[in-house]
Amino acid sequence: PVLDVRRGTGRLAAHLPDGEWVGVDLSLRALAEAPQPNFGADATRLPFADGSFGSGALLHVLGEIERPRRALSEARRVLAPGGLVAIAVDGRGPSVEPLLDGLFGEVAIERWNGGTLAYGRRR
Repeated sequence: PVLDVRRGTGRLAAHLPDGEWVGVDLSLRALAEAPQPNFGADATRLPFADGSFGSGALLHVLGEIERPRRALSEARRVLAPGGLVAIAVDGRGPSVEPLLDGLFGEVAIERWNGGTLAYGRRR
């Protein structure tokens, strides 16, 4: 499965087959509107075992998280070896590169007018 960190109402998951995405968000109200399965949890303390997910997504959420590096570290922890995480940030927040430093074995970063998309692969 794919972990969707800070899922909100699940707009992204609505475009994917059922059962493919697992959502995490602090807002239980938002999760009530989102496709299942969902977990009310903090992005910096994910309630999953190490290596539970083949991939993950933190899309336009790092600017809203008080400790973004800790959230990325948790995403890496629950990612299976060789797993891929996608991170999108808008152009208004801090650069994502320093946050990724040392967490992922392979990082690819793409920029566009609206922000940055980064991919990190776990060693």
